[in-house]
Formats: sequence, structure tokens, C-alpha cells
Amino acid sequence: MPHLDPICEIVPSPTSLVAELDRHWHDHDAGARDDALALALLAHAAPASAGHLLVIGAGYGHHALALGATARAAGAGRVFAVDLYPEADDSPDSDGWSLDRLLGRIVDQGLSSWVLPHYGTAATFAQLMPGDFQCRLIHIEGAHACAHVSTDLFLLERLLAPGGWLTIGPGYSGFPGAKDALDIFMRQRPDITSWQRLTPSLLAGRKRI
Repeated sequence: MPHLDPICEIVPSPTSLVAELDRHWHDHDAGARDDALALALLAHAAPASAGHLLVIGAGYGHHALALGATARAAGAGRVFAVDLYPEADDSPDSDGWSLDRLLGRIVDQGLSSWVLPHYGTAATFAQLMPGDFQCRLIHIEGAHACAHVSTDLFLLERLLAPGGWLTIGPGYSGFPGAKDALDIFMRQRPDITSWQRLTPSLLAGRKRI
């Protein structure tokens, strides 16, 4: 029987990933919970050695936190939560979306070592990463400050490790021009295959190994 002590030390009770996620999502609607669980399970199934987890358009941090629990359970990789976070004082209607509030949630859930916010866009993030940076899952929830809605897709695809997952959330899907951009991307990047809807609002494709 394999020695499980390292995993037991990483994962707080309950040790089930599903139970851990459900504990933090009991007050959210079923659709949002389904999306978060699907993302977490995809990331958990991908080889931990394939790299990190990336959320573009992290917003309130729901998906970043779900993936943070996954990274902690695997004991590998980090979650980079990318967004143009508003200052709480400047956005009274979106106070829950501020960077300070997200950092508070990260600390409350014991994920400070696993979830790393990045203030910026897909373009600024991709430019900062070293040439060998790879992700086992990239989730695109928004297309912030892009001159062309396809920018996120083509910039980030090069960061996706073979066998890794690219997922598209409703925030990106509802952006003007997103459908046409995704159609073009699918035609020009045939190495991303097995496209399917995992939930009514979550689309996923996998990069060929």
C-alpha cells in the first residue's frame, strides 16, 4: 500500500477533494458549483508534472479558489488568478470583486501558498512568464481589455502543456465576438481536440500529447 502521509499532511479534513470543494460552495448556485467541480477534477486528472493552473478573468475568485484546493490536494503547481481587479474604494458596487477581498478569501481558506493573484491581462501575464512556463489547465473566464477577443486564446495556448486542458467559461462566451473568435481558434489550432461541454456553461478542449 502506498505511503499517504505527504498527501494527508497537505489536505485538511475532509480529505476528499469533492467534499473539500463542496464545503466552500454550499451557499452558491448549483451551476456555479458544477463549473468549479468540473474545473477541479480536470486539473486533478491532468499530470501534476504538467505545470500550473491559470484563471484569466478571475473576478470574485470562485474558480481560482476551487483550483487552489486542487493544487493543494495534488501538492503541485500554483494557481495564477489574473484580472484587472478594481480597488474597493473605487468600485463600491463591486466591492466583493476587489483584490483585497480576494486576498482575504485566499487567507481564510488556507490557500496563501497556492493561489497567486496577478493584476493585469492575459497579455501582461504571458509576457512576464519564462519560456519554460507551462500550465496543465487554463481557464478563460473573461477577455479583459483586449483589442481583439481572440487575443487571450492565441496568447495562452502556447502556455498549455501537452495533455493539458483549455476551458472556456460563460464570462468569455458572452463577450462580443467570442463565438467567432473561438471558431477561428479551433480551426487554426487543431492540436486542441476533444471539445465538449462539461456543464451547460463550461466548454473544454484538450491539447494533444
